Amino acid sequence: MVVIKEIESRQKDTELEIHELKERIQEFEESIQEKSAENKMRVSFEKLIMDKQLITKSELDRYEERMRTLVQENQVKLLKWIVGTGLSTIAAITGIVGIFYR
Repeated sequence: MVVIKEIESRQKDTELEIHELKERIQEFEESIQEKSAENKMRVSFEKLIMDKQLITKSELDRYEERMRTLVQENQVKLLKWIVGTGLSTIAAITGIVGIFYR
């Protein structure tokens, strides 16, 4: 009788240990799944950005700065063109007027 009680006691202890281990395994699995889900989400966002050709704020700032530089360069070119055209127009008018009044 004593042997059977010892065996039952050991069996209960072993079952409790197994139950605790199963709970810990389940907690580890949930933790791993959460980390895995976060990684999958990060990879999905990066893929979405690449697929949709979306840009980040830093890329947008660089693009905006480049556009400002190009606009300023074009404004200078346009101003030079306007001044050159104005001078050539004045020269042409002066030449025509000079032909008729000589």
